[in-house]
Amino acid sequence: MSEKLSILYVDDEPDIRLIVEMALNLHSGLATRTAQSGEEALGMVIGEGWRPDLIMVDVMMPGLTGPEVLAALLANPDTADKIGRAHV
Repeated sequence: MSEKLSILYVDDEPDIRLIVEMALNLHSGLATRTAQSGEEALGMVIGEGWRPDLIMVDVMMPGLTGPEVLAALLANPDTADKIGRAHV
C-alpha cells in the first residue's frame, strides 16, 4: 500500500475549511489536516516539525495572511528548501 499524500489546508472561515477538508478526504490517498490561522499553521509546521507534502493557504486572513505564512516558511532554514517556488 502506498503512503498517503499529506495536506495542510489553512483558512480562517470554518465553513470553507470544513467543505475543503470533506472534499479532500473523499480521496483515500490524501491525509488532510487543517488550521484556522497562519499562526496555527506555522505552529504545526515549524513548531511541531510536521512536514506536509502540500500546504494550501487562504490569502486574506486576520493575523498572518497567506503571503506572510509563505514568507515565514521561506525565512526558516528548516522549511525554506521544501517550498516549491513554481506555485508561488
